[in-house]
Amino acid sequence: MGVVLNILVVDDEPSIVELLSEYLRARGHRVWSASDGEEALALLEKRDLDLVLTDMKMPGLSGLELLERLRDREPYIGTILMTGYGTIDSAIRAMKNGAQDYLIKPFKLREVHTAVIRAAERTRLERETVRLRQVVALFENAHTLQSPSGLDELYAHLVTVTDQELEARGALVAFNEPAMGRWVECCRTARAPFSGLDLQALGLALADSPSETTSVDTAWLGSGQSLVVAPIHAQLEPGEGAVLVGLVAVVGAESPEGSAGRTSLKIAGSLVGDTLTRQVLGDRTRVNGQRWGAMIPERGSCGERLEALMARVDTLLDPADRPLAHRAARFHGELAFTTRGLLRGQLPGGKALNASEERKLREILLGTSERFDGGGSPRGLGGEAIPKTSRVLAIIDCWDWLTTSRAFAPLLSRTDARAALYAEAGARLDPLLIDPFLELI
Repeated sequence: MGVVLNILVVDDEPSIVELLSEYLRARGHRVWSASDGEEALALLEKRDLDLVLTDMKMPGLSGLELLERLRDREPYIGTILMTGYGTIDSAIRAMKNGAQDYLIKPFKLREVHTAVIRAAERTRLERETVRLRQVVALFENAHTLQSPSGLDELYAHLVTVTDQELEARGALVAFNEPAMGRWVECCRTARAPFSGLDLQALGLALADSPSETTSVDTAWLGSGQSLVVAPIHAQLEPGEGAVLVGLVAVVGAESPEGSAGRTSLKIAGSLVGDTLTRQVLGDRTRVNGQRWGAMIPERGSCGERLEALMARVDTLLDPADRPLAHRAARFHGELAFTTRGLLRGQLPGGKALNASEERKLREILLGTSERFDGGGSPRGLGGEAIPKTSRVLAIIDCWDWLTTSRAFAPLLSRTDARAALYAEAGARLDPLLIDPFLELI
């Protein structure tokens, strides 16, 4: 049958839509339809498509305007423009707007299928070229890295490359931070696909099988998606073996089990680990000569640091909420709980609280792992559905990580840390709380 494509047919003439849909389905493809450009854009939000076959003249959003929107939003979807008004000028405009081909009505159905296969192949080659360039750039970036200051850029590059290499819905990189006693997400490429991911459980599962690329389905709180994880190992001390320090996770990968894409994920993780090893052994300028990957003992416990920060910014909260906020900050820093335990109503160390206070404290701690954009855990809450104390504590936690606790990237100055917080505004963090927080610290 050959390659199977996901195709969207867009035309305001029902007879054309029906004819093309039936023909393309008979050739083995999956086909959806839309009667105008706006309906097509709405469907694109819900479907992963390979190709759009659209009429040029439609009410509302025209075919040319649709192609322009597609070029900005989905550069690797093939596009073919159909029209009954074939002119050189319109053909040129179609190609400039990103169309791979151009069909003049009336057309033969054989011509349509030939154009579809040709456009899909061109798009595939364009995508492969970009991915190859990115993989090569990742290797070059890693091998030419001279200073730890470039590690953040390397991690961001890693998630982009692995996401595209596996044709996935999203990728993230996280590290097991010794000064925090838990796994901390460093960066990601997408929001929603990771909603409900239990990062701590994922890290523990990976530690049980550290030598192989691992598929982990038990790391989801609720119903999860396909997840592929590869370890990042680094040698923290000369003469000692490499240990698990991080992971790269990809969700919704389309590549089959054992494919070259999954092998490249493992290779990419190893590449980053080797780069970290060079930085760990070659640079002792982190803080007062402390080696990379180590806790900085004079900074105190994470719980003490977070509670001290909360004391400086608790005026962001109602007076009645401040006592629990202080306790939540210490609990979060000491990790005296598990997410699953909290969901089951467990709260170690909460004996001095009444039932109502225990419930509120559990919700605060659970909310700290959520993201403002709704892509967090355990429930995928977003915006003001997350308790305000949790949103404040998330900013505190992020600030401490950036300025005090990061073991596998440089600690940031206050100026750079401020910029990093703003970069997470509306994504991980509440954008309306960042400025008040910075004013108080």
